[in-house]
Amino acid sequence: MTGRRTKPFMIVSLLVGIAGLMAAEAAPPRLTITKAEWNADKAELKVEGKAEEMTDVHLKDTTAANSLGLVRSNSKGVWKFKLSGLWRPPTRVTAEAGDLSVEKNVKDSFKSKRKQPGKGSSTGGKSHAGLFASFEGTKTCLSCHEQEARAIHDSVHYQWKGDARDVIDSSTPEAGKLGGINDFCIYPDINWLAKLKNVNGALVDGGCAKCHAGLGEKPDEAANQAQLENVDCLLCHSESYRRTIEVVNGKPRFLPDESKMTVSIEEAATDISLPSTGRCLNCHAKSGGGDNYKRGDIEEAHRNATREFDVHLATEENGGAGLNCLDCHVAKDHKIAGRGTDLRPVDLDEKVTCVKCHSETVHQNESLDKHVARVNCTVCHIPFYAKAAPTDMERDWSRPGELNRAAGLYEPHMVKSSQVKPVYRFFNGKSHFYEFGESASPSESGWVTMSAPDGRIQDPGAKIHAFKRHTAIQPIARGTGRLLPLKMGVFYTTGQVAPAVEAGSLAVGWPYSGHDFAKTERYMGLFHEVSPKEEALSCTDCHSKGGRLDFAALGYSRNVTYKGKDLCASCHKDKSGAWSDSDRFMNVHKKHVDGKKIDCSACHGFSAAS
Repeated sequence: MTGRRTKPFMIVSLLVGIAGLMAAEAAPPRLTITKAEWNADKAELKVEGKAEEMTDVHLKDTTAANSLGLVRSNSKGVWKFKLSGLWRPPTRVTAEAGDLSVEKNVKDSFKSKRKQPGKGSSTGGKSHAGLFASFEGTKTCLSCHEQEARAIHDSVHYQWKGDARDVIDSSTPEAGKLGGINDFCIYPDINWLAKLKNVNGALVDGGCAKCHAGLGEKPDEAANQAQLENVDCLLCHSESYRRTIEVVNGKPRFLPDESKMTVSIEEAATDISLPSTGRCLNCHAKSGGGDNYKRGDIEEAHRNATREFDVHLATEENGGAGLNCLDCHVAKDHKIAGRGTDLRPVDLDEKVTCVKCHSETVHQNESLDKHVARVNCTVCHIPFYAKAAPTDMERDWSRPGELNRAAGLYEPHMVKSSQVKPVYRFFNGKSHFYEFGESASPSESGWVTMSAPDGRIQDPGAKIHAFKRHTAIQPIARGTGRLLPLKMGVFYTTGQVAPAVEAGSLAVGWPYSGHDFAKTERYMGLFHEVSPKEEALSCTDCHSKGGRLDFAALGYSRNVTYKGKDLCASCHKDKSGAWSDSDRFMNVHKKHVDGKKIDCSACHGFSAAS
């Protein structure tokens, strides 16, 4: 009797359970984004998705964390959001509903019909005409923009130092250009700002702070009135503004240089826009002393880039994507994303990556797409750098200066090159730096490391990147082994190294007892001058005898033995002669990895990247 009653109960329970499982499987996710796309012709952003019925969904620009608006799902849980009039679309959007949050890349966000920022443009420019009776420098800006001034004061662009979380073995939580020695113009702390007399008797602007976002005073952590008024807003935000160094009350500072402006300073102060690529290039293209001297992939040619020169920064009219610097180096509260590999501080904790616009399967080719796990996009897509202006590859401070007749000042001896092939190293996001004041010990290579990427093939997440390797011969103190700074004004005006080294040593409070010279090297990540896809490297550029990559140095050397026998002979007889040098790599891996599914660790000292 009991058995007859239990059977239908079990059947009903089972049916209910199955129905519940089916309902659970059929139920849509509680919050999704099904579409996010940008229409450049209409300057219109569309975002669509699903949520619980009649639920408020908050849309945000993921990178900038700015609110885009609010939308409500309908009775079927569908929501649609449209926003017009944006001058620059977000590259990624976030949808939030209650405690749920999802993100999605914006399709075609790299396409735009906008012009570069400037007077009368539709790119965030805003006339300030009529907002003030007279312009008194930054003091005038502060009447409305004190919050923005405090934000830039707290940024790496102003402080020249910041969060050193990605610097290995840093002795301080903050580090940067100030307090750090380099292999180009050496040490900014004692070479801040000056009016120099050149060999022709003319007074010219000098000092590292020519590219500081301030008006002459060194940055201080205290955001007092003097420091806020020292911020130079127009340096980045006015296309017409120019400045020069003048000595005021015995101290060098910047003043407007109307002789180089096409408008008055009052007009320049009303023509306000977001920073353009041109404003960024004013400093970044000429770091190290001249066009493309330092970076190798940032040069004056970017002002009117062609598609072949840089597919991203070329205008749409020139066949490119029409991007500007802020499309990738996004900004929030005047902090800028991106530190490359040899910038000590992190300004904005936001990664600059290709996948913000491109998917990891962008090639639609499994063989190419699987490289993304170990190879950064730059390796294949920046086959050469210094495409227009030659870049400084070697700088020798042991030689007398060489007169630059156009400037009337001396320069260090440099070896410059164009159309340079990168070198390749693993990078895991962390970097090594020489720390000012420490004894400079050469690495295994015999060179003192000024900056180098951290990373090896065994590191999860480490990828091969393309680099410029810069070398230098720099003064080093006898006895202490410290790398010594130079007083650059002495060198630039006389061309003499020894007096500049002695003056530099004394300027930082170190007794001078003579110097020798040390060999130094710096690795700088290459991320600009991306070539069109048809000019990317081919398989044989790397995977053939004499190819670009030194696979052994990168850690790809093969094991000598396997199971106690010669590597190949442990499974079969030696077949290394079955293929030519150019196709051996491809065929060996196709047979063993693709065909027999043998893991890398069987033949190498590492496993396949996930």
